[in-house]
Amino acid sequence: LREVLNTRTDALKMLENTPKTFLAAVGQGYLCGSLLELMLACDRFYVSDATRLELGPLSQGALPMMVGESRLAHRRVAAPPAGAIDGRAAFEAGLV
Repeated sequence: LREVLNTRTDALKMLENTPKTFLAAVGQGYLCGSLLELMLACDRFYVSDATRLELGPLSQGALPMMVGESRLAHRRVAAPPAGAIDGRAAFEAGLV
Protein backbone atom coordinates (compact mmCIF):
# COMPACT_ATOMS: atom_id res chain seq x y z
CA LEU A 1 0.00 0.00 0.00
CA ARG A 2 2.86 2.37 0.82
CA GLU A 3 4.42 1.77 -2.62
CA VAL A 4 1.11 2.46 -4.37
CA LEU A 5 0.69 5.74 -2.47
CA ASN A 6 4.30 6.73 -3.22
CA THR A 7 3.79 6.02 -6.93
CA ARG A 8 0.60 8.10 -6.99
CA THR A 9 2.34 10.92 -5.14
CA ASP A 10 5.23 10.90 -7.61
CA ALA A 11 2.86 10.89 -10.60
CA LEU A 12 0.89 13.86 -9.23
CA LYS A 13 4.12 15.76 -8.50
CA MET A 14 5.28 15.22 -12.09
CA LEU A 15 1.92 16.48 -13.36
CA GLU A 16 2.11 19.58 -11.18
CA ASN A 17 5.65 20.42 -12.32
CA THR A 18 4.88 20.12 -16.02
CA PRO A 19 5.23 23.52 -17.73
CA LYS A 20 1.87 23.13 -19.43
CA THR A 21 -1.62 24.12 -18.38
CA PHE A 22 -4.00 21.29 -17.52
CA LEU A 23 -7.78 21.73 -17.53
CA ALA A 24 -10.21 19.26 -16.02
CA ALA A 25 -13.96 19.25 -16.65
CA VAL A 26 -16.48 16.87 -15.11
CA GLY A 27 -20.05 16.93 -16.37
CA GLN A 28 -21.63 14.70 -13.80
CA GLY A 29 -20.44 11.90 -11.62
CA TYR A 30 -18.82 11.18 -8.30
CA LEU A 31 -15.21 12.14 -7.52
CA CYS A 32 -13.24 10.96 -4.52
CA GLY A 33 -9.80 9.65 -3.63
CA SER A 34 -7.06 9.59 -6.25
CA LEU A 35 -9.29 10.83 -9.06
CA LEU A 36 -10.22 13.92 -7.04
CA GLU A 37 -6.52 14.50 -6.28
CA LEU A 38 -5.77 14.27 -10.00
CA MET A 39 -8.40 16.92 -10.68
CA LEU A 40 -7.04 19.14 -7.88
CA ALA A 41 -3.56 18.85 -9.42
CA CYS A 42 -4.83 20.51 -12.60
CA ASP A 43 -4.54 24.26 -13.10
CA ARG A 44 -8.26 24.71 -13.76
CA PHE A 45 -11.02 22.44 -12.53
CA TYR A 46 -14.61 22.76 -13.75
CA VAL A 47 -17.59 20.77 -12.47
CA SER A 48 -21.33 20.91 -13.02
CA ASP A 49 -23.90 21.16 -10.25
CA ALA A 50 -24.65 17.44 -10.74
CA THR A 51 -21.10 16.43 -9.78
CA ARG A 52 -20.53 15.06 -6.28
CA LEU A 53 -17.13 15.47 -4.62
CA GLU A 54 -16.05 13.73 -1.44
CA LEU A 55 -12.98 14.85 0.45
CA GLY A 56 -11.27 12.07 2.33
CA PRO A 57 -7.89 11.21 3.85
CA LEU A 58 -6.10 11.52 0.50
CA SER A 59 -7.29 15.12 0.21
CA GLN A 60 -6.07 15.97 3.70
CA GLY A 61 -2.39 15.56 2.83
CA ALA A 62 -1.74 11.84 2.29
CA LEU A 63 -0.49 12.68 -1.24
CA PRO A 64 1.49 15.91 -0.65
CA MET A 65 2.66 18.35 -3.30
CA MET A 66 6.35 19.12 -3.97
CA VAL A 67 6.19 21.95 -1.42
CA GLY A 68 4.96 19.53 1.25
CA GLU A 69 1.42 20.80 1.66
CA SER A 70 -1.88 19.27 0.60
CA ARG A 71 -3.60 20.44 -2.58
CA LEU A 72 -6.47 21.84 -0.50
CA ALA A 73 -4.05 23.96 1.55
CA HIS A 74 -2.40 25.12 -1.68
CA ARG A 75 -5.80 26.24 -3.01
CA ARG A 76 -6.27 28.19 0.25
CA VAL A 77 -9.35 26.24 1.33
CA ALA A 78 -9.54 27.26 4.98
CA ALA A 79 -12.28 24.89 6.14
CA PRO A 80 -12.76 22.00 3.72
CA PRO A 81 -16.33 20.70 3.77
CA ALA A 82 -16.93 17.29 5.31
CA GLY A 83 -18.58 14.47 3.44
CA ALA A 84 -19.92 14.55 -0.11
CA ILE A 85 -20.75 17.95 -1.60
CA ASP A 86 -22.20 19.02 -4.93
CA GLY A 87 -20.62 21.26 -7.55
CA ARG A 88 -22.26 24.44 -6.23
CA ALA A 89 -20.96 23.85 -2.67
CA ALA A 90 -17.49 23.05 -4.09
CA PHE A 91 -17.51 26.38 -5.91
CA GLU A 92 -18.58 28.27 -2.80
CA ALA A 93 -15.85 26.52 -0.76
CA GLY A 94 -13.20 27.53 -3.31
CA LEU A 95 -12.39 24.04 -4.57
CA VAL A 96 -13.28 24.70 -8.21
